[in-house]
Amino acid sequence: MYQCLNCKKEVSLLMTGAVRCPSCGSKVFTKTRDPVTKTLKARWMYSDEFKLEFPNEESAQASAKAISVELDNKFEKRAKTNIKTNKNIVLLKVNAKDETAMKASMSSYTRLLKLCLEISL
Repeated sequence: MYQCLNCKKEVSLLMTGAVRCPSCGSKVFTKTRDPVTKTLKARWMYSDEFKLEFPNEESAQASAKAISVELDNKFEKRAKTNIKTNKNIVLLKVNAKDETAMKASMSSYTRLLKLCLEISL
């Protein structure tokens, strides 16, 4: 899928002939992508974010509350995880001292969030 930069509509483009937006006729597009997590190395810290959209605000808040119980445990010595909700979106942020701890934490919490999303559907 692509998004027209002029009218912001999503368009499925087939590369045959001239490529134009069917709504406004623009030739400029960007590729739409799923929310991508980025790893940034700042001094000794790694950081990663994950956003997940839920069908409604109640299920997003319930999922964040269920996972926040896991965040209070003291077993995470090399990583710190925060979870926030904004309407129907859950934002998970992991800060870690090393890449292995960051990947392990991110994998565990994203698996839990996806399970909550499946249950809420």
